[in-house]
Amino acid sequence: MTEAVVDSYLRLLARWVSFCARRARLVVVLSLVVTAASLYAIAATLGIDTDTEDMLDRDLEFRQVYADYKKAFPQFSDSLVIVVDAISADRADDAARRLAAALARDQVGGVGQNTTDGDINRTGGDGTSLGAEGGENGALFRTVFYPAGNPFFRRNGLLYLDVGALDRLLARLASSQALVAALARNPTLEGFADVIDTATREIPEGRGDPSDLAKVFDALRLTVDRQLEGRPGDLPWREIMESPEDIGAARRQLIVAQPVLDYAGLAPAEAAIQRVRDLAAALGLTPENGVTVRVTGAAAMETEELESVARGAGIASLVSLALVIGLLAIGLRSGRLVVATAINLVVGLIWTTGFAALAVGDLNLISVAFAVLFIGLGIDFGIHYTLRFREERIAGRKTPAALGDAAATVGGGLTLSALAAAVGFLSFVPTSYVGISELGIIASAGMAVALFTSVTLLPALIALMPPAFAPGSKADGTGRAGLVWLRKHPKAVASAALAAALGSAALLPGVRFDFDPLHLRDPHTESVATLSDLI
Repeated sequence: MTEAVVDSYLRLLARWVSFCARRARLVVVLSLVVTAASLYAIAATLGIDTDTEDMLDRDLEFRQVYADYKKAFPQFSDSLVIVVDAISADRADDAARRLAAALARDQVGGVGQNTTDGDINRTGGDGTSLGAEGGENGALFRTVFYPAGNPFFRRNGLLYLDVGALDRLLARLASSQALVAALARNPTLEGFADVIDTATREIPEGRGDPSDLAKVFDALRLTVDRQLEGRPGDLPWREIMESPEDIGAARRQLIVAQPVLDYAGLAPAEAAIQRVRDLAAALGLTPENGVTVRVTGAAAMETEELESVARGAGIASLVSLALVIGLLAIGLRSGRLVVATAINLVVGLIWTTGFAALAVGDLNLISVAFAVLFIGLGIDFGIHYTLRFREERIAGRKTPAALGDAAATVGGGLTLSALAAAVGFLSFVPTSYVGISELGIIASAGMAVALFTSVTLLPALIALMPPAFAPGSKADGTGRAGLVWLRKHPKAVASAALAAALGSAALLPGVRFDFDPLHLRDPHTESVATLSDLI
C-alpha cells in the first residue's frame, strides 16, 4: 500500500516537472507575477519590531507585572546615561549643566529640567521632570535629569556625602576659609592677587599652611601652561578646595535621559543619541576643549545591539549567498545550471518573505534569521535536483526526459527532507517565546516553498536555457585524489580522528559558563565600553 502511494506520488511529480518544462515560459511568467505580489506584500505589510520585550508573549504573568512596574516607575526604564568627562571638576559641571539644559528643550510636552531654580519634586503627573522651556514637535526625550545640577541636590548635596568625604571637605573648607571670604568680597583678578600677596606674607609668620599655597600656585602654573600651549585650561577652584581622594569623581558628571523610542526602525533610540552628539559638538563639548561626552545606558546598548544584529544579518545573508553560488559553480560545472539554481533560490526567498509579511506581519530579532536558514537549507533542494539532472544528461538523456527522470529519482528524498525540516521548525511554535515561534512558522513555510520552486520554477529555467553535456562524459574529478588517499589510509584517518576527540575531551574541563549578559554585547561599542569604564 505504502509503496503504491509512493510510486504514484513520484509518477505524478515526474509528470508535473515535465509539464513545467514544456510550459516553461508560462511557469516563469506566473512565477514573476507571484514574485511581484510578494514584493508588494513585503513593502506594504512587512515591518520590523525591534522591541526585545515583544519576543515574549504579552500574556505571561511576569510580563504583565513588569509592565505595571514600568508604568509605576517610568524613570527607571529605557534610559540613556550621558557621561561627561572633563579635565577639571568645574569644567565637567559646566559642560553637564549646558548639555542638560539643551537636551531639556527637546523634551516631550515642551518642558525640560530646570537646573537653576525649583525643587526636586517639580514633576509632572506622569513622573517626568518639569522645567523652563522646550519644543512641542519632534521631541526626542521624555525626561532629562542632571542630578548634580538639580536645585535640591545643590542645596542639600552635603547630606548625601559619605562621612569620610564630608569630613575631608569640611577640613579643606576650614583651611581655605580666609581665601574664600576674601574672594567673596572681591571676586576679581585684583582681589585674587591681593589674597595671594597676603598669604605669601603670612606664611613666614606661621599663620598659614605652605602646602595650601603651593596647591594654588601649582593650579595657576598648570592653567597658564595649558593656555600658552593652546589647550583648554581654567583655574580648577573645586580641585583647590577639595581633597585629592574626592576630586577624581568630580571630573565626571552623569545626565540621565529617557529617549522617545521608535520601534518601527532598527535603531529605536538612534535619533536621540545622535541629538546628544550633535548638541555636544554644537556646544563645543569636545576633547579639543577638554570635555568628552559618551552615551551608555539600556536604550543606547539596545540600539547599538540592534544595529549590530541588522548589520550582521545582512552580512551573513550576503556571505551565505556568495558561498552557495561558489559551491554551485564548483559542483555543477555549468554556468547555466548555476544561474538557474541561484534564481530559484532568490525567488524562493522572496516568496517566503512575502509569506512572512502576510502570516506574521512584523519580524523580530530572532525571526529575521529565517533568511540565512532558507539560503542554507533551501539550496539543498536545488543542488540535489540539478546534480541528478546532470547525471541523466551525461548518461545521454535529452533535457525534457532528464528533467522528469531526475524528479522521479530524487523527488521522494526531497519531499521527505522538506517534511522533516518543516516538522522540526513547527516544533518551535507551541512556546511563549514569540521570537522562536514566529521563526518556526516562517522557516517551515520556507521549506515547502523551496521544495515547490525546485520542482516547478527550476525545471522551467533549465528547460529555457539547457546546459550542454557531452553524452558519456565523466563527472569532474575534483578532490578524487584526496578521496583515494583517505581510502588507502583508513587507520591513519581513524587514529587522527580519535586523537582529535581525546584532545577535545581533555579541554572540556576548561569550559566555563558565563552568566553575564553584558558579555553577549560587542565590547568595542561606545555604550558597552563606557559602561565597563563606569563599573
